[in-house]
This record gives sequence, C-alpha cells and structure tokens, in this order.
Amino acid sequence: MRGTVLIAMTLLVSCPNLAVADNSHSTDLIERCRKSALVVGASTATKDFRVTDWQDAAFCSGYISGFVTGTYWSEGRRDYCIPDGVDTNQLIAIYASWADKHPETWHQPQAVTLILALITGFPCPSK
Repeated sequence: MRGTVLIAMTLLVSCPNLAVADNSHSTDLIERCRKSALVVGASTATKDFRVTDWQDAAFCSGYISGFVTGTYWSEGRRDYCIPDGVDTNQLIAIYASWADKHPETWHQPQAVTLILALITGFPCPSK
C-alpha cells in the first residue's frame, strides 16, 4: 500500500496535469482504472507498459484513495462501510467491475459512480 501511494504521489508531482480530472462524466476514470487493473495485475515478466499507462494507474489509485480517505474524515453520512484490510487495488477492481456492469451510468460524474460502486460493494450492516 505504501509503495502504491509513493508511486502515485511521485507521478502526480512530476505530471501536474494528472491532478486535473474532467468530472463531467465517469468514462475517463473508468478507462484509467481499467488500465490500473492491468498494470497492477500483470506479472513482472509482462510489465511492458507505456508511461501513460502508469500515469493512468496512478491517477485512478490517487482519485479513489483520496476520495475514500476524504469521505472517511468528513462529517457527512456515508452509505458504504469499507471493512478493515481492503486496499486501494481491491477498491479499483470493485469500481472497474461495477462500472462494466453499469454502462448506463457512465455519463454521471466520477464521484457519483464511485459512490454507487462502493455502496454496492460494501453495504453497511443494517442497524
């Protein structure tokens, strides 16, 4: 986890244009998270990716990690409950999988589709 965050921060500092996202629709984040799953999931022998693939992976990881951390510390209500031990790569996989099953939502803002994926993947226990 620490290594993923370090890579993400290094890429974001060296490529400031990665910090700006088009929040008008989710297709950009979905595509970047698909690439992230490929980059992270590839074996060492097949890690022949372009720099932009790594940048996309860092953007996705940073966006999701930052979003979840920000909502964790906010005072507002959350409709999802992420259990201890879930890492950013698992969150990315859940988001990408959910998005593939719900193309009707791709026009929605990134935060909306991420929240919907998190609610589906990590519903809170009934009180």
